[in-house]
Amino acid sequence: MNAFIEIIAQLVEAIPPGVWLQQHFFPFSTLSEPIGRLFDACIFRQSADGALGILWVEFEGVTDILVVPFRLARYNEDSDLITLTPWSLRDASSDSEFFEAWRVATHMRNPLPTAKNGVLKHRYCNGEPTLLALGIWSDSKYSLVRVESQDAFKIRRTLSRTHAESLEVEILEYLTQQTLFLNFPRLISVYDYSGQQVPRASVAISMKYLQNHGSLWQDLIARIQHARFPEKMRERSSRESWEYIIRKIETIGRLTGEFHRAMTYARDNAELTPESNTGEVRRKWIFELEHKLQTTLKQFEPVRQRFPGYFKLFDSLALTAEKLIQSVRSIHNLGLLIRTHGHLHLGQILIDGDSLFLLDYDNDSFDEPHFRRLKQPCLNDLASLILSLKYAWFMTERTSYAPTLEDFIDKESEFGKHVTTTKSHFSEPCSYAPQLAYLEATLVKYYKNAIFEDPASTELVPLAEKDFEALFTFCFFTRLLKETLRDFTAGNPRCKISLRILREFLADPDVDSP
Repeated sequence: MNAFIEIIAQLVEAIPPGVWLQQHFFPFSTLSEPIGRLFDACIFRQSADGALGILWVEFEGVTDILVVPFRLARYNEDSDLITLTPWSLRDASSDSEFFEAWRVATHMRNPLPTAKNGVLKHRYCNGEPTLLALGIWSDSKYSLVRVESQDAFKIRRTLSRTHAESLEVEILEYLTQQTLFLNFPRLISVYDYSGQQVPRASVAISMKYLQNHGSLWQDLIARIQHARFPEKMRERSSRESWEYIIRKIETIGRLTGEFHRAMTYARDNAELTPESNTGEVRRKWIFELEHKLQTTLKQFEPVRQRFPGYFKLFDSLALTAEKLIQSVRSIHNLGLLIRTHGHLHLGQILIDGDSLFLLDYDNDSFDEPHFRRLKQPCLNDLASLILSLKYAWFMTERTSYAPTLEDFIDKESEFGKHVTTTKSHFSEPCSYAPQLAYLEATLVKYYKNAIFEDPASTELVPLAEKDFEALFTFCFFTRLLKETLRDFTAGNPRCKISLRILREFLADPDVDSP
């Protein structure tokens, strides 16, 4: 290890624990005293002014390794100093110079050597990038997406030593080889790291950027709002919005069913190959779900203290969980265990013209790594979608109504007569009744239609309607608990909507209202 890398290692170790914990996107926030130690480093560009590259930082108490794209700057102030920002992922990833250095380095030398005898290798997949730079970027706790030269670079914040290969990479590589499901971003390239104790792990992927009109979440929120509460003289456009919503819900149902059907043919990859819910696999799956559910219920104690008006509801959760577990145990055919999306909601669906594209196949980051590796029933994805649709619906609820123009004008005036005449000529009464239950039923109907079109996919879901309903109810309950905890932990005001949905789900007249 040369002197330059030794300086970087000292800078990483010198970052105080509190500084790591102050970073909003630090993925190991459960650590009380995080002390970072340089695991490895790959330098893309090095000069007298500094360096650009990627650092891998390990912390005692966690097996995962932090991935930090960094920009090291040397500057003159009081004296010559080299500084490393404590959390440079955001800074480096928002800098086009970093990605340009990355691109040039991987084109000139592949694989790139790292400081501790590892390599960073660029693997080409399907798809060819264009040369139009956009410069869009966004990040979350576990990954960052940067759109550059029409490619969407997704950099992972963590690298797992126990399960090095990324589920999203596995799924996207498989999807590029099949023809059943086409509504996904095309994978262009993969950047793999191999080094000490890590045989191969995906550091980043490059996908073909989709020229889209935003996510389905924002679009449906606006449409539902307009459809449920028609404005004066705009009932016709509200009806059109309702019909648009129904068409999109039908498309979502088919899209989800086609994705699950495609995953049943993933026989050449052990991470993706479906497993039948029989014998030891079935017993292990039920055991893992029961353990996960009990762990989730224990995490509700802070929620109970924050919302004391719901204490009867929280007391009923354990009994409800036991009843649902028993109902799942009694189902003979639970369906195939496949590699599902894992966190499917309306925000994961992009609108591209008349088409919808499903994004982010990296499962749910809220779950621990072990649970994310388990294959699941496809009804988990369907339940997650239904819950997302409920959130969209309840977010458009109105508790009061604003006054309209007719409340202020004189109906006997010329303007008032004009408004009355215009309304009678061009407005139509709201002849439809927007209902959430209808949208949910439509989504399930078109999902089933897509599943049962292929006789080979009938094992995906229980055939008996009673068993289908029992498994779906269990999946919906577990997803609702998870989203409630997620909202509470993040301080999201949507937590109150989650509790309202939970209260309606239990349908217990003895449960308190806040």
